[in-house]
Amino acid sequence: MFREVVFFESLFKGSKWSWLFGWLFHFGMLIVLAQHFRYFTQPVWSWVVMIQWVGSYASFAMFAGLAGLWARRVLVDRIRYISAPSDHLMLALLLAIAGSGLVMKHSAHTDIVSLKAFSLGLVSFDWQPLPADAPLLVHLSLVIILMLIFPSASCCTRRGCFSVRRAICAITRASTVTLRRGPKSCLSAAAAQTEPSAAFTSWLNPNSTHRLLKTG
Repeated sequence: MFREVVFFESLFKGSKWSWLFGWLFHFGMLIVLAQHFRYFTQPVWSWVVMIQWVGSYASFAMFAGLAGLWARRVLVDRIRYISAPSDHLMLALLLAIAGSGLVMKHSAHTDIVSLKAFSLGLVSFDWQPLPADAPLLVHLSLVIILMLIFPSASCCTRRGCFSVRRAICAITRASTVTLRRGPKSCLSAAAAQTEPSAAFTSWLNPNSTHRLLKTG
C-alpha cells in the first residue's frame, strides 16, 4: 500500500508517461500546499520556511504534470475513448488553479501582508479585509469550487488505492484456492470473494480502471 500511495506502482506498470506526469503533478501539489502553510501560521514553522525556495519549481512541476495528463487524454486514442467530460473539466479546473497561482507569483503580485492577515483572521475568527486583486479572487474562487466537488470527483486517489488493494487481495485468495483444490474450486472462490464487492467490479471495468488509479 505504501508503494502504491507514494510511488504509484500500479500506474508505473501500466503507463510510464501517465506515471511521470501524475507523479510530477502530485509531488508538485504536495510541496505547493505545504508552502501555503506560511499564510496560516505566525510565526511561520521552520520547515515551511526551509521549503520556500523550492516552491517555484514545484508549482511549475504541478502545472507541467497537469498539462501532460490532459494532453494524453486528448491525444492518446485509448485514453480519449474512456475519458468522461468530468475528467476534462477537473483537469481544466486544476490547471486554472495552478495557472492563476503562477500568475500571482511571477506577474500580477498581490499584497502578501494583507492576504496573510486575512488568512490568520479566518483561523482565529477575526475577519480581516481580503485584497481585491482579480488574480487572487479568481484563484480563491476556483479553490472553493474544487473543495466543493472533490469528494464526489472520479479522481479521488484514496478511493482508487483501496479499491485496487481489495481487488488484489481477492485475486490472491482465489489463486491460493487454485493451488490447493484445483481450477474448479478457484472459480467458486473467486466468485465468493468478489461478488459482494462493488469496488472490485468497478476495478475490473476498463472504463473505470484508469480513473481509479490516478487522474490521467
